[in-house]
Amino acid sequence: MTNKEIDINEAVEKYYNLQDALKTVLDERDRVLSVIWYHMQNSGAKFLETPTHEVSIPTRRSYDVSKFVKEMGEEYSNFIKPEHEKTTVVPAKVDGVKAKKLWGMGDEIVEKLERTLIPQSPEIRVTAKREETPL
Repeated sequence: MTNKEIDINEAVEKYYNLQDALKTVLDERDRVLSVIWYHMQNSGAKFLETPTHEVSIPTRRSYDVSKFVKEMGEEYSNFIKPEHEKTTVVPAKVDGVKAKKLWGMGDEIVEKLERTLIPQSPEIRVTAKREETPL
Protein backbone atom coordinates (compact mmCIF):
# COMPACT_ATOMS: atom_id res chain seq x y z
CA MET A 1 0.00 0.00 0.00
CA THR A 2 1.59 3.32 -1.05
CA ASN A 3 0.75 6.83 0.09
CA LYS A 4 -1.19 7.44 -3.13
CA GLU A 5 -3.40 4.35 -2.66
CA ILE A 6 -4.69 5.29 0.81
CA ASP A 7 -6.79 8.32 1.61
CA ILE A 8 -6.15 10.48 4.67
CA ASN A 9 -9.32 9.37 6.50
CA GLU A 10 -8.32 5.75 6.12
CA ALA A 11 -4.76 6.54 7.27
CA VAL A 12 -6.00 8.34 10.40
CA GLU A 13 -8.38 5.48 11.23
CA LYS A 14 -5.62 2.91 10.71
CA TYR A 15 -3.17 4.90 12.85
CA TYR A 16 -5.73 5.22 15.65
CA ASN A 17 -6.41 1.48 15.58
CA LEU A 18 -2.70 0.67 15.64
CA GLN A 19 -2.17 2.99 18.62
CA ASP A 20 -5.08 1.34 20.43
CA ALA A 21 -3.75 -2.16 19.67
CA LEU A 22 -0.27 -1.14 20.81
CA LYS A 23 -1.65 0.12 24.13
CA THR A 24 -3.45 -3.20 24.63
CA VAL A 25 -0.30 -5.18 23.87
CA LEU A 26 1.87 -3.03 26.16
CA ASP A 27 -0.67 -3.27 29.00
CA GLU A 28 -0.71 -7.06 28.68
CA ARG A 29 3.10 -7.17 28.53
CA ASP A 30 3.31 -5.14 31.75
CA ARG A 31 0.74 -7.38 33.45
CA VAL A 32 2.67 -10.54 32.51
CA LEU A 33 5.95 -8.91 33.56
CA SER A 34 4.52 -8.19 37.00
CA VAL A 35 3.34 -11.82 37.39
CA ILE A 36 6.85 -13.12 36.55
CA TRP A 37 8.61 -10.42 38.61
CA TYR A 38 6.55 -11.01 41.76
CA HIS A 39 6.88 -14.78 41.44
CA MET A 40 10.66 -14.45 41.25
CA GLN A 41 10.81 -11.87 44.07
CA ASN A 42 8.61 -13.95 46.38
CA SER A 43 10.68 -17.08 45.78
CA GLY A 44 14.00 -15.19 46.00
CA ALA A 45 14.98 -16.33 42.50
CA LYS A 46 17.34 -14.31 40.33
CA PHE A 47 17.15 -16.94 37.58
CA LEU A 48 14.23 -19.05 36.34
CA GLU A 49 14.29 -21.76 33.72
CA THR A 50 11.31 -23.08 31.77
CA PRO A 51 11.44 -25.78 29.11
CA THR A 52 11.80 -23.12 26.40
CA HIS A 53 13.12 -19.95 28.06
CA GLU A 54 15.54 -18.62 30.64
CA VAL A 55 14.57 -15.61 32.75
CA SER A 56 16.93 -13.54 34.86
CA ILE A 57 16.68 -10.38 36.92
CA PRO A 58 19.66 -8.18 36.08
CA THR A 59 21.64 -6.86 39.04
CA ARG A 60 21.51 -3.10 39.01
CA ARG A 61 22.41 -1.35 42.20
CA SER A 62 21.63 2.31 42.82
CA TYR A 63 22.43 3.85 46.16
CA ASP A 64 20.80 6.70 48.05
CA VAL A 65 23.69 9.18 48.40
CA SER A 66 22.65 10.62 51.77
CA LYS A 67 22.08 7.15 53.26
CA PHE A 68 25.39 5.94 51.82
CA VAL A 69 27.30 8.82 53.45
CA LYS A 70 25.44 8.27 56.75
CA GLU A 71 26.01 4.48 56.79
CA MET A 72 29.52 4.28 55.37
CA GLY A 73 31.02 7.44 56.87
CA GLU A 74 33.82 9.69 55.66
CA GLU A 75 36.10 6.72 54.99
CA TYR A 76 34.19 6.06 51.75
CA SER A 77 33.52 9.66 50.69
CA ASN A 78 35.70 9.14 47.60
CA PHE A 79 32.94 6.79 46.34
CA ILE A 80 30.63 9.77 45.81
CA LYS A 81 30.58 11.46 42.43
CA PRO A 82 29.66 15.05 43.26
CA GLU A 83 26.81 16.90 41.65
CA HIS A 84 27.97 18.66 38.50
CA GLU A 85 26.57 20.35 35.44
CA LYS A 86 26.52 18.95 31.97
CA THR A 87 23.86 20.68 29.94
CA THR A 88 21.61 20.10 32.95
CA VAL A 89 22.44 19.45 36.58
CA VAL A 90 23.66 15.90 37.10
CA PRO A 91 22.83 14.86 40.67
CA ALA A 92 25.46 13.41 42.97
CA LYS A 93 25.61 9.62 42.95
CA VAL A 94 27.58 6.75 44.40
CA ASP A 95 30.21 5.32 42.06
CA GLY A 96 28.82 1.81 41.52
CA VAL A 97 32.15 0.46 40.21
CA LYS A 98 33.89 1.40 43.47
CA ALA A 99 30.96 0.33 45.66
CA LYS A 100 30.77 -3.10 43.98
CA LYS A 101 34.12 -3.98 45.59
CA LEU A 102 32.59 -3.48 49.05
CA TRP A 103 30.10 -6.34 48.62
CA GLY A 104 32.84 -8.87 49.37
CA MET A 105 34.05 -7.17 52.55
CA GLY A 106 31.93 -8.99 55.10
CA ASP A 107 28.42 -9.04 56.56
CA GLU A 108 28.67 -5.72 58.42
CA ILE A 109 29.55 -3.76 55.27
CA VAL A 110 26.95 -5.67 53.21
CA GLU A 111 24.21 -4.82 55.75
CA LYS A 112 25.15 -1.14 55.50
CA LEU A 113 25.17 -1.28 51.70
CA GLU A 114 21.75 -2.97 51.61
CA ARG A 115 20.29 -0.15 53.71
CA THR A 116 21.52 2.40 51.15
CA LEU A 117 20.10 0.71 48.04
CA ILE A 118 17.32 2.36 46.06
CA PRO A 119 14.57 -0.21 45.32
CA GLN A 120 14.91 -1.75 41.87
CA SER A 121 12.10 -1.34 39.37
CA PRO A 122 10.69 -4.54 37.89
CA GLU A 123 12.87 -5.72 35.03
CA ILE A 124 13.58 -9.18 33.65
CA ARG A 125 15.58 -10.60 30.78
CA VAL A 126 14.02 -13.47 28.82
CA THR A 127 15.99 -15.46 26.29
CA ALA A 128 14.95 -18.45 24.22
CA LYS A 129 16.91 -21.61 24.87
CA ARG A 130 19.05 -22.79 22.03
CA GLU A 131 18.44 -26.31 20.91
CA GLU A 132 21.58 -28.37 20.94
CA THR A 133 22.35 -29.85 17.55
CA PRO A 134 24.17 -33.16 17.53
CA LEU A 135 27.53 -33.19 15.78
